Amino acid sequence: MKFKFVALASALFALVSMGSAGASTYNLTLDNSSGKQIGTGSITISSSVPSTGASIFTTANGLTALNFSIAGNNFSLTQDPAAVVAFNNGNLASILYAGSLSGITLDLTAAGLTYAFVDLASPGLSSVGTISDPPGAAPLPASWTLMLIGLVAGGLVAFRRKSKMSVAAA
Repeated sequence: MKFKFVALASALFALVSMGSAGASTYNLTLDNSSGKQIGTGSITISSSVPSTGASIFTTANGLTALNFSIAGNNFSLTQDPAAVVAFNNGNLASILYAGSLSGITLDLTAAGLTYAFVDLASPGLSSVGTISDPPGAAPLPASWTLMLIGLVAGGLVAFRRKSKMSVAAA
C-alpha cells in the first residue's frame, strides 16, 4: 500500500514539474568583427519554441527575459522593455533591441544576428559584430524531472510484474 502512495505522489510531482519546464532559455555570445568574444547574453521565452515555421516573441507575447553584458555594462528588459525575438524552424533568427545606459548604447538589429555597441565615454570599447547561439544551446527539460519520470515508470513496471506474479501463484 505504501508503494502505491509513493508511486502516485511521484507521478503527480513529475507532472507538475513538467508543466513548469516549458520555459526556454538561450545563452548567447557576442563576438566582435575580429572573432573575439566581447560579451554574453541570454533570452528566456515562456514556452517551447516550435521546431517548424516562424515564431516571433515580444515582451507582451512570451519574451520574459533578455540580458546582455558587454564591457562591464548590463542591459536588460528592465531598462528598455521593448524587444522582439524571432525564430525560424526552431533556430534563433534575429533579436531587435536597443538599450542605453548613460552614453552607452547596445543595438541588436533585426537584420540577422548582429550587434553594435557604442560607448561615447570610452570609444575604444565600442564594437560591431555578431551574436551566436552556441550549438547545443537549445534547452532541454530539467534532468531531475526526467529522472523522476523514469523512477515512476520503473516503479509502475515493477508493481505490475509483482501483481501479475501474485495473481498467477493464486
